[in-house]
Amino acid sequence: MRDLWKRLSAPFLIVKREKLYIGWVVYSVIFGMINFIAAFLMGDTENLKSYIQTGQLYTFSIALCSPLIIDTLLSIKVERKLTGATHFLGYKITGIAIVFISVIAMVFLWLGENCGNLFTQVIFTLLSLFMAYYMFLVGHMKEHDSITGEYDDQEYLKSENNRIEETQNKLEDASEYDTKGGKIAI
Repeated sequence: MRDLWKRLSAPFLIVKREKLYIGWVVYSVIFGMINFIAAFLMGDTENLKSYIQTGQLYTFSIALCSPLIIDTLLSIKVERKLTGATHFLGYKITGIAIVFISVIAMVFLWLGENCGNLFTQVIFTLLSLFMAYYMFLVGHMKEHDSITGEYDDQEYLKSENNRIEETQNKLEDASEYDTKGGKIAI
């Protein structure tokens, strides 16, 4: 369980080194929710109610997360084309799947009867901010492979291939017969 938590939290190791990445969240919230912030600061409760009733938080969340799906798919394709491999593929594919399911869920909530439910909108907005930030960090893991390299799928595959090669070498050594006793030398 501890290893799973370590792997899941690996993208956040980048923030420890590059505090500037926190600016992505601040920028996304401020400019993505400028209408809410402005209405709140001006004390315009009518507009705030209107925004909630029309599901504007869902709209923000969908607009924040949707581009991540295609952006990540394109980065996988380009990286594979340029280098022949894709780093951190497990993180990317899992992230795409979770974001895709979440976007579909938000679309149905936005179109449904609970469109104006403030609690649900806030929960999904917070989740979408977390998912978007997580995917943003996953996209930057290769740039910081000195601290995230051990979590890279390619590194795992290399170590597994080395282990397989070692096992094959041991098997070849073990297949030689001892000429004196007719036993297999191990």
